Order: sequence, then C-alpha cells, then structure tokens
Amino acid sequence: MQPRAALGEGEARATRPVAGLRLPQYERGEFLEHRAALADAVSAPDAPEARLHGAALDLAALYLSHVMLHEARSVLDALDPQALPSSQADRWRALDAVHAVLAPGGTLPGSEAFAGWPEAALWRAVRHLRAGNDAQLATLEEVVAQIDALPTALAEYLLPDLLEAAIEAEAWAPARDLAARMEAIPALQAAPSYRFLLGQAAESGGQLVAAFDSYVAAAQEAGVFAQRARLALVELGRRTGALSPREAREILDLSRTLWRGDVHALHALREIVEIDLELGNTVSALEVLAQIGRDFPDSEAAALARQQARALMEDYYGRGAEGEMPLTEFLAGHQRIAVDYRFDQTFAAQGERFADRFRAAGATAVAAREYGLVHDYLAAASALGLQDVPVARLDALRLKRAEALIDGGRYAEAAALLDRAITAPGLRDRWNHLKARASAEAGEVDGVLATKMARPSPDYLRLMAEARFAREEWAAAQDHYAALWRTLGAGLPFEDAVNLLLSAHRAGDADLAAEVAEAFPDAAQSRRWSEVAADLSGTVPGVLPLRAQTARDRVARAERTLEALGELEAGASE
Repeated sequence: MQPRAALGEGEARATRPVAGLRLPQYERGEFLEHRAALADAVSAPDAPEARLHGAALDLAALYLSHVMLHEARSVLDALDPQALPSSQADRWRALDAVHAVLAPGGTLPGSEAFAGWPEAALWRAVRHLRAGNDAQLATLEEVVAQIDALPTALAEYLLPDLLEAAIEAEAWAPARDLAARMEAIPALQAAPSYRFLLGQAAESGGQLVAAFDSYVAAAQEAGVFAQRARLALVELGRRTGALSPREAREILDLSRTLWRGDVHALHALREIVEIDLELGNTVSALEVLAQIGRDFPDSEAAALARQQARALMEDYYGRGAEGEMPLTEFLAGHQRIAVDYRFDQTFAAQGERFADRFRAAGATAVAAREYGLVHDYLAAASALGLQDVPVARLDALRLKRAEALIDGGRYAEAAALLDRAITAPGLRDRWNHLKARASAEAGEVDGVLATKMARPSPDYLRLMAEARFAREEWAAAQDHYAALWRTLGAGLPFEDAVNLLLSAHRAGDADLAAEVAEAFPDAAQSRRWSEVAADLSGTVPGVLPLRAQTARDRVARAERTLEALGELEAGASE
C-alpha cells in the first residue's frame, strides 16, 4: 500500500516537521485487550468525532507497535487527514511516516519528516537503510540509545537490520551494544537473524570457524536470514575450500525449496548454475536457468538466463549431434531439457538436431517421435501467434518424420502423413520420392507408379524401375534402369545391373544386353554373373522358323539362367 501523496495544503504541508512521535509501550500479552478496547472506542455511538478519530489513530499506533503494517495502513487510509484538526493531522502524518519506513517497497518520506522527534536519529537511520544509503549511518551511537524507547515488537523488527548496518560499517562499539539488546530478547536470541549476524561479525573479524558454526546454526531455520546464512555458508565454504562444489550445491539445492522469489533466492539460483557448469552438468544448469525465468518473469535476470540457456543448448546439442556423448545420455538430457524449453523460440532447431542424430544412428522410433513433436509445437506456436513459422518449415518436418517411419518399417503411418499435399514447391520432389518409397516397401506397385519427380534421384529411378520390372513392363523397366546406369556409371549396384540385363533381354534389346554384359563381367566377383550374361546376351539364331533343336537349346539355356539367378538372389539375401 502507498501512503497518501499529500494532505491538501501543497508540498510544504507534506514535508513540514511535525510533533515527535512516541509509540505506546504495548506489550504482546496485552495486545488483544488493547485492540478490543480501541475497537469499541472507534465504534462508540454518539461519541464526538474528534474522540473517534483519536481512537482510530490510537488503533493505528497499536498496530504499528506490533509491526502489523497492513492493519495500520487500513486504519490510516480510513481517515482523511484534510478533515482532521491540526494536532490529529500532525499525528496522522507521523504515523504515516513510520509506516512508510517500515513497509518494504513503500514511498519513503524525506529525512526532514522526523525533525524534532525524540528518536529522530533512529528513524532517520531506518529510513537510510530502507533507501540503501548506508553512508548516512554515522549516528549509530545515538540509535543504540534510542532503540530502548521503542515497543518490544518494533525493536525486534528493527534490531537485525541495525546490527547488520553496524557490522558492515565496522562500527564495533554500537554493534556490540545492539547485539547485547538482541541477546536480551528471547525471541531474537534463538532467531536465525541473530545467528547469521554473529556469523557476519565473526567472519569480519577473521574468526572463520566461529562464523561457519553460526551460519550452520542459522541455515537450519526458516526465513530470510536463514536463506542468507545458507548463501554465506556456501560462499565461506567455497572460498576456504571447506565445501566441495557438490556439497555446496546440495546446500543451495535445499534452499530452492525453502526460499523463493526475492534477491536472495535469485542469488542461490545463480550460484547453482555456476557450480553446475563447473561440474559439467549442463542439463541441470539449464533446469535452474528455466526456474529463474519462471520465478522472475520480465526481469533483467530472466532475460540474461534465457540468453545463457540458449548458448548452453547450442553447445549441448552440438556435442550430441556430433556423437560426442552416448545416445542414452543424449536422450535422457534431451527429455529433461524439453520439459522447460519446448516453447523457446530456439528449441525447435535443437530438437531437430536431436532427431537427426537418432535417425542417423538407426533409432527411427525416437527420431520420428521428435520430428512429430517439433512439428506440432511449432504449429501450435504459429497458431497462437507466438512465432512466425513458414509453412515450408512444417512441411519439411513432416517429410523427415515420414522418412523416419519408413526407415523403421511403419509404412502405413508414413503413408498417412504423406497423403497430405506439400505446399512448398521445393519439397514436392522429395514428397513424391517418399510416397514412392512407402508404396514400394508396402508392396503397392500402383502407388509407386502414381508418383512423379521433376528431377528424379537415383533412388527414385530404382523404385520406378523395380515397379515396372515387377509388372513385367520390360521396355519401361529397361529405360529406368538405363537412366540409373547413366547416373551411377560403374557404381551401379550388381542387383540393378542384373535387372537391367534381364529387362533389356526381355525387351528384345540385344545390343543393350550385350553392352551391360560387357560392362559388368566381374560384378560381385561371381562366376554366376558370367553364366547369366553369356546366356542372356548370346546371339539369337537368325533363321526362322526355329529349328526344333535350336528351340530346345534356348529352353535349356533359359532354365540354366533361371537356376543361376535363383542362386544369385539366394546369395544376395544371405
């Protein structure tokens, strides 16, 4: 809650000195009794307005004495200082100024607001602490004397901050006096704030063992000072070598569950990232960077965390794609990273690299699943307006997934993906090739022949040739195998050469059959090739009608050829 900006008489009225404030010495055990009495006074029927307002200001003072800041604010906001008599308006202002310096994040009054107060040095010191201006704490000796005038609950609230300021300023005399006052209050003597501050004082004095013990005692409690003790313990342990990186990380990891949302929580998270990187735990560091983004959205810390996370992912997936880590490690790490980063704008490229690596390794099921996930998340991000994703990008991912499915023998799933047309013109040849592959693997010759590539690849030429060969369309099969031969030259596989020879022979192209037989005499170093080549490329007698003996000789040669082909196919399958 914010205090009122002005009281209706301009800036001079808002900043002029007011009468000093002394809060009543309410004790905890009497709180309910006092509150009940004041609540009755505030709502007393037929009471004069000035008395009602006075009772309301007393109630606000009671709440401030017990550091019940929200309750005090609600009472003050219920009063209109412009309608109050001068003395009550001055008191309202004083209570409002006290509330402002006690409430975190409030608008601080100027130091002149406390002029003339009996405890002016104390309130100015608190005001400077809230503003982060430690250089204005030269009056700590006066503060020590004035702290005793405060109600016990308010003194408990302020003492830790004042003692810390004294320790940081190395004002040891007032620090000892403030520590004595903390020790005299049972609630503070057992509090983590006292243990933490004792640790700070010991560390400043070079008593590291005592500091370590104090930090350990404070770290086991709850609250902001316990969190600060854990951070101090890790810092001291790391600096002196008393804690290994793993031990330090265990302490910080515990702090993640015990304290969140402020600068001390952020400090712990940054320390964990640093230790994880020191230990080579990139995946763990990425998880913590993601938590920074969740816990501190729209902050500079979150922006820096995203930038660092993207650099780490680029390195991690680069190493994984190059085979610098085992596939099992790469898979486990990717699964953890994806939980936090699926919708990060750079993650799709990393997921695709992951899938490419697994497909190349033959893990087609993993690859197909990842291609599908990357596609679906990009499509969703595009639909939600989170990213501008080109249609060609989605089409390419769909084709990669289909290819992985084909490689894994999941032809029906691949065919279902390929039934949807491709929008990007540059991908249509690849789409047709994959459709032909899926149909061929499924034994659907018609599906192969229904496709067409503008620039046929060698694999596509082979698919078309095999489809024509299966249909015994010898001339068309010969044309496709011949085109494949022209493309691959001497690199034409032995099986394709056999089929080209057979297609040429059965299509009646004796010249081509002879050319093939001559070009591949020693293919696969198989003696059967010579027999097949000789039988199929031999000169056909020119006298017609065939003589009976010639016909019988050709039938016999054909039988031997078929037998040789059978042995060749059996050998190839082995």
